Amino acid sequence: MAKENLSIQIEYEKKEGGAVLKKLHGRCAELHVPAKIDGLPVIAVAENAFAAEGEAPPAEIGEEKEASLSFVTEPPAEPAEGQALRRVFLPDTITEIGAFAFSGCAALERVHLPERLTAVSKRMFDGCGALREISLPSTVRSIGDYAFYGCTKLKQVSIGKGVTKIASRAFRNCSALEELEIGG
Repeated sequence: MAKENLSIQIEYEKKEGGAVLKKLHGRCAELHVPAKIDGLPVIAVAENAFAAEGEAPPAEIGEEKEASLSFVTEPPAEPAEGQALRRVFLPDTITEIGAFAFSGCAALERVHLPERLTAVSKRMFDGCGALREISLPSTVRSIGDYAFYGCTKLKQVSIGKGVTKIASRAFRNCSALEELEIGG
C-alpha cells in the first residue's frame, strides 16, 4: 500500500536576485526546500516562515508521510494540516533567514543550515525544544538575541570560525547545553 502524501504549500515572493520563502502552509515531518522555485534561486527565508503557533502532533515512527510540495504566491484559502515539523533541509542558495523563522516548532530535531548563511537572526529557533544539536556554517558572522531561547534539549553547538558576535542571551534557557565548539 502506497503512503499517503501530505499537501504542503510554500508561499513565496519574487525579489531581485531570486525567491524569498514567505510561509509554510501545511506541516510535514521532513521538509526538503528546493534550491529553485519557478526557475528562481531561493535566496532567503522571511520572518516567521516556518513558525508554529500550535504545532501539529508528531507522527509515530514509521507513520511519517511524504510531502508533496507546491509553490504559491498567495496564501491558500483553506488552512492546511499535517504532522509536526521534525527535520528541515535548506538549500545552500539561501543567505538570509529572518527572525522567528522556526519559532514554536517544538518537535524540530534537525536543521541543515545553508552554507552561505551570514547570520542566525534573533529568536530564529525560539521554543524549538526538541532540537538537540546544530552546526553553524563558517559563513555565519553573528548570532542574534535569544536565537536559541528555550531549546531545552540542545546539547551540542558547533560554531564556525567566522562568528564575530554572539548576543548575550543567544543561548538563554538552553539548560541541557554541554558542548559549545567554536572555530570547528
